[in-house]
Amino acid sequence: GKEPFIYVCDANSIFMINLAGQRLGVLDLSKYGITKPISITQDNRFNLIICAKCTNPTSSTDVYNYSAVFKIDLFSVNHIIANAVPKRILPADDNEFTYKQRSINYNAVASFSDNSYYIARTGPNNSDISLGFDNALMIYDKDDNHITEVANFSDPVSGTVTPNGINSMLPFPKKNNLDLIVTFKTVFANFKTVWFHYTVNSQGDPAYASQFSPSSVKFMTPDRFKNPTGTCLSSYEDIFVADGGKDSVFKFSKYGDEMQSFGGSTVFARPVGVAFFDKTLYVLDAGTHPDSVGTFPKVPAKIKRFKLSTEIQ
Repeated sequence: GKEPFIYVCDANSIFMINLAGQRLGVLDLSKYGITKPISITQDNRFNLIICAKCTNPTSSTDVYNYSAVFKIDLFSVNHIIANAVPKRILPADDNEFTYKQRSINYNAVASFSDNSYYIARTGPNNSDISLGFDNALMIYDKDDNHITEVANFSDPVSGTVTPNGINSMLPFPKKNNLDLIVTFKTVFANFKTVWFHYTVNSQGDPAYASQFSPSSVKFMTPDRFKNPTGTCLSSYEDIFVADGGKDSVFKFSKYGDEMQSFGGSTVFARPVGVAFFDKTLYVLDAGTHPDSVGTFPKVPAKIKRFKLSTEIQ
């Protein structure tokens, strides 16, 4: 967070924790028909923006869990998160709770320095559902007005691809910087974590292209990551990547060179999220659950804090 506090998405709640790991409060989302928050960001006005699920607020019979986006104003409740009331951003209108909306998912959200924010959408949003999928980054201004959409990226190998499969987006904190570090849950030309540099195309519309060429740096080594789900930046713009598929946290310089990566089964069960503040790295280890025959033990979820002894630019 910007305060800075740590915000954690749990099953049906959002926890507010201080840097020492003490719980400061919790927002019970289920009171508002909201479940399964999967992505969270905070703007410079201390609003939390989350991707989650919700039921149809106008129907007692339609209990399908629709993907949705909410904004939580912490400033108005003096940062007492338990008193906050989520405002729904998407679906924007109650009439949008339709069969087509069930196929739409909002998977990740990222807020920029000017308090505008991006939402990663997968699924058909066309007027005619037969037209298929139109995955995109939806761009909203600070007042929640939908501005435009980015429909594709420039894949460093095969050309144009859609934002399908995004599960996290990391914005850069510097003013007027609209770059994104994106992780994908699906195979993306063997690159599941990509730094996309913001550009403007010939029509004057926003566009993105990979910051690095394939195999030019360790960050762009094919299949370097297996299941990355979270990234963060240090004060020197070093890049940390949490990869639960490899039980590791990877560290790269802003030039894409690999630095002090660490982890393994003796350190992490399944690292899924990372945050950085004041030479300290916070890692959310989601743990494991035993399978039906109990072939591996349950490891509880926890947040681990690593105090970095040095931080060399």
